Amino acid sequence: MRLFNKFLQDTNLRDPNLLNAEFTWSNLREEAVCCKLDKFFYSSDWEELFPNARQKALARVTSDHCPVELDTTKLKWGPCPFRFDNSWLNHPDLKEKFKEWWKHEEFQGWEGFKLMKKLKFIKEKVKHWSKEEFGDLGKTKEELEAKVKGLDLEEGRGGLDDTKRRERETILLQFEGLVFKEEVSWRQRAKVQWAREGDGNTRLLHKIVNGRRKRNSIEKLELEGGVITGDQEAIEQELINFFTKLYSSNMEVKWGLEGINWSPIGEEEVTWLERPFSEEEIKRAVFDCGTDKSPGPDGFSMAVFQNYWEEVKGDVLKVMEEFFQNGIINAITNETYICLISKKSESTKVGDFRPISLVTSLYKIVAKVLSSRLREILDVTISSAQGAFVKGRQILDAILIANEVVEEVRKNKVEGLVFKIDFEKAYDHVEWAFLDDVLGKKGFGLRWRSWIMGCLSSANFSIMINGRPRRKFMASRGLRQGDPLSPFLFTIIVDVLSRLMEKAQELQLIQGLTIGREVVEISHLQFADDTIFFLDGKEENWYFLLEVLEFFGTISGLKINKTKCSLVGINSDERKMKDWLNLGDVKLVLGL
Repeated sequence: MRLFNKFLQDTNLRDPNLLNAEFTWSNLREEAVCCKLDKFFYSSDWEELFPNARQKALARVTSDHCPVELDTTKLKWGPCPFRFDNSWLNHPDLKEKFKEWWKHEEFQGWEGFKLMKKLKFIKEKVKHWSKEEFGDLGKTKEELEAKVKGLDLEEGRGGLDDTKRRERETILLQFEGLVFKEEVSWRQRAKVQWAREGDGNTRLLHKIVNGRRKRNSIEKLELEGGVITGDQEAIEQELINFFTKLYSSNMEVKWGLEGINWSPIGEEEVTWLERPFSEEEIKRAVFDCGTDKSPGPDGFSMAVFQNYWEEVKGDVLKVMEEFFQNGIINAITNETYICLISKKSESTKVGDFRPISLVTSLYKIVAKVLSSRLREILDVTISSAQGAFVKGRQILDAILIANEVVEEVRKNKVEGLVFKIDFEKAYDHVEWAFLDDVLGKKGFGLRWRSWIMGCLSSANFSIMINGRPRRKFMASRGLRQGDPLSPFLFTIIVDVLSRLMEKAQELQLIQGLTIGREVVEISHLQFADDTIFFLDGKEENWYFLLEVLEFFGTISGLKINKTKCSLVGINSDERKMKDWLNLGDVKLVLGL
């Protein structure tokens, strides 16, 4: 078996998932023994030709082995949504056509609604133009290759005259241009940052795209009752039910919090945040966005806005002016696709997928402008314990401090605890009412708060299942992973936990670990959505920390995931650690 596994590793053969069974062989006896013995293997080159290949176990009727079928047919989950291909931007005729189309139609209603309707109109025009004028890159390449091959054969039989040699040179230049366009297209689909233009990575990018598509496909899913199904309607309903519940607030009481140091921003920061949007900062937000990111429901990448900025600028500025006045984002602008990214190789449960939100290009501009402003003033109101998403701070600094704390305490033979927490579905459980209350306590103005609540409350969602969006639903809590605002808003939320820890230290309920000649006490450090606590080895410190975490979870919606939390003892005996583990119901990492 060892040699066989080495053979598979050396030849890089693929073993596709078995969709509808865990095993393919049984001894068919009372004391059952089952194994997965029967399977297909294939090379990466074969996988390129048949990227949808998957194994299915058939009924066992004449043997103790299940027949295994290799299915290469493409999954049919409905039509794919429109996605603007960045390679189209290299066509010399598109810019003039885009300018003509953009000016052609005028719509009525809110400025955001009008711009989104205009994009929808452009989408239909671009789809028709792509089919009629841009053509199929692969097919055109094959035609050019055939022409070159014919000229090469003719040259071998008797030579080419000047006209045909120039014709071949022209064809080769055309072919080179097609290869470049193809690479741009595949780089956009692969969404890799290291592939530069002209690097000739088309085949590798092709493999990356097919591998990601296959890994994230959902052909079977375990339902709430434990039954595994491959039925499309059942899978769709299970996912919609799960995410509708996930993004629905169950907060029965609106919590307020008093008596802690909020470090509010001043009137100067409030005025600066709420000033009118300038053309310069809007343009900067547009051009700071990545061009190869996955598009949202509108289908347009930010490369379109960057390449045709002069054409779209006037409409975008009108949208931002309207948003400045009323803080309203219409539903069509705030449509969101939830894209499910598999966390492991064989994902069969809803929890095995990470939800990433794909927002429209117009909403991305609004959120990018707001997040750029917010980032500039966070250092005023966010505790120094936080090392991420605050201008002038680095996560690496917090990591170095954490290492220094542990090392010094260990050397000084002082008893202590290090507790790293993980929030359960961190972004998804943020309560909007609590966020708004915290913004108010931190001194943010009413206009700014209305802008933030407008961005959150108008969002509507469609889950992408195997590349196709399903029916819409609304949310009443949560931050979207993929929204430029989310990391900064979450930083504001978890700062409340930091302030609660400071208050607990002030009341001498919790004692941290002390280091340095000046006896600096450190009780916690934050790294975006991760927090590490440093406690003196007395049991009451551990008890009060658990109380603080329970209280914070109640008011904010952020509960800790105890299965992913880690408790580390420094110079602590094993018996005491076990007692603390039982009290906190968390796992133990080796003591230091």
